[in-house]
Amino acid sequence: MQSFRIEIDEEIMDLLLANSEPFEDTPQNVLKKLLGLKKKGLQYLKFDIPVNKIKVKSKALLEILGVIYFMKTFGCTRIQATRAVARKSKILYESVADKYTRRLRLNLPEMDRLLVQPGLIDLKALLKKRFPRYAGDINYFFQRLFESQP
Repeated sequence: MQSFRIEIDEEIMDLLLANSEPFEDTPQNVLKKLLGLKKKGLQYLKFDIPVNKIKVKSKALLEILGVIYFMKTFGCTRIQATRAVARKSKILYESVADKYTRRLRLNLPEMDRLLVQPGLIDLKALLKKRFPRYAGDINYFFQRLFESQP
């Protein structure tokens, strides 16, 4: 099936993020849900990493991965992705931002630099260093994240 790129404003991006589930939804299937479109035998595109599949018990790591997921899947900013994760987790924006600054020992410009690096190699290495118990899950997350990119 042919795909198209569209431009949307911040209000529409916020609507998409507010109606999406981390580790599951893509912009396309959120729009389909909001527009009431049926599957009609076709599977929605899904990022097949529900939280319960990666077996991560660390809320901090899940929130960080959620921010990365929203940014790379929806093409939104770090701030928009952080807001989306905070809304879904029913916590404050600052609580999520604290996870990727304090837990990763980064300031915001350093985090932004890591988030725009092709392949997110340094960010992946840092996550594995800070959360060594979940190195396999982190590898799986990034593998699936980049498999789902166009």
